[in-house]
Amino acid sequence: MAISIEMVKALREATGAGVLDCKKALETTGSDFDKAVAYLREKGLAAAAKKASRETNDGLVNVLVDESGRLGAIVEVNCETDFVARTEDFQAFVRAVVKQVAQEAGIADVPALLSRPFIEDKSTTVGERLTQLIVKLGENMVLHRFARLEREGSGLIEGYVHPGSRIGVIVHVSASDNAVARSAAFRPLVHDLALQIAAAAPQYVSAEDIPSSVVEAERAKY
Repeated sequence: MAISIEMVKALREATGAGVLDCKKALETTGSDFDKAVAYLREKGLAAAAKKASRETNDGLVNVLVDESGRLGAIVEVNCETDFVARTEDFQAFVRAVVKQVAQEAGIADVPALLSRPFIEDKSTTVGERLTQLIVKLGENMVLHRFARLEREGSGLIEGYVHPGSRIGVIVHVSASDNAVARSAAFRPLVHDLALQIAAAAPQYVSAEDIPSSVVEAERAKY
């Protein structure tokens, strides 16, 4: 059976693989679409595994906060170079993941997130989509970490991403009542706190939150 441009295009859309890889997969599997998909996924896993030992010192942080300031999410996805971090494919993946984190409560950790159906294509998982991206862009990538905040009662959740998308913040500030939360001074205050966190990188909200082991270690230094 002849391999048409339409078949290659459909396989590319389904797997994210390159044109030549799609054509080879169809040739190898006798133009069987399902077998070609399986072939490319196996090849993608092998290719991703070869890159897994490479350091991922670049990447992006992205933040999503709803208009009411009730829900916020933040993710960090790493790659090897700034060149890949600036590609639309990589940035679109990061945007999709932060959207998924915001929409899905109760995801415990990164492995659990990677196993979830991908928000933009339920036929694949987040991890499989990441593998497709690794194969397509040729670099190791890691979904490093994420967090999700959802407030109850009065207050505001604010998000901030520093220019360059390497530093991101979500912060939750409570208010005594809705009148305070809606006051003209409250939102700028919360925004300024987000900026302060980005600049100073504090690890704890108050002295009471600092573990005794950390306190003793600092005392030992002095």
